[in-house]
Amino acid sequence: MTIGFAIISIFVLPDFPATTKWLTPEEREYAIRRLEDDGNSSGARDVSHWQSFVSAIRDWRTWLFLLAQTFCTCAGTITYFVPTLMAALNYTGQHVQYMTIPIYMVALIIVLICGFSSDYFNDRPKHIMAMAVMSTISLIIVATVDNPKARYTFLAFGAAGIWCCSPLTLSYLSNTISRPAEKRAVAIAFVNAFANLSSVYGSYIWPSSTAPQYVPGFTVTIVLMFGCIVTALLLKYFTDKYPYENTEDRVSEADRESTN
Repeated sequence: MTIGFAIISIFVLPDFPATTKWLTPEEREYAIRRLEDDGNSSGARDVSHWQSFVSAIRDWRTWLFLLAQTFCTCAGTITYFVPTLMAALNYTGQHVQYMTIPIYMVALIIVLICGFSSDYFNDRPKHIMAMAVMSTISLIIVATVDNPKARYTFLAFGAAGIWCCSPLTLSYLSNTISRPAEKRAVAIAFVNAFANLSSVYGSYIWPSSTAPQYVPGFTVTIVLMFGCIVTALLLKYFTDKYPYENTEDRVSEADRESTN
């Protein structure tokens, strides 16, 4: 069904305001101006989808962001096992489902605060590192202590840190590879698609045979969050040292020639 709707969306969803035929000239101009005010391209460029794809995969930033997002997404498989972890903390029946609610509420509050803060200070990598550190420390405590209340409390903060890192990483990608819009769209789709593959094999790190401590699952998740810290540091260092040209509003000639 997902694949079917994806195919339909190709013919339904517009690419960019500048190429959207069902908008009036006034609406098209308004949409273009709004994007330009945000520092984004309107898409009025002679750049093919293939050229955008080649340009995106030739950019080392795409691959580093792919690694970072894969760490976040694979660690996020803990989502599927939150009810199972509640049962491991001696909750039974309907209480298992009820006790997942505070965990998601804590995550919601932290994600909102982190999102507004990262936007206000315009600093995604430091917020990613902070959330990954919080998650790593919290999950270490969950994996090593026996007190159910302590494990429950720190599980909430550990999960919240994981759920913060993924959207922040994609937002950081969008801000970094900002032009041209076609390349940015391909980079985001490429990173998100391949990172989501980690959800398949990530679901096998929580075997029921390791209950109630789930040492393998927590160990792998802790390592993944440590990987988030490292990749955020690398992204911060290399994007500062080799800044993406904000004036770059076209695919390079080398990418054009490689597609001819």
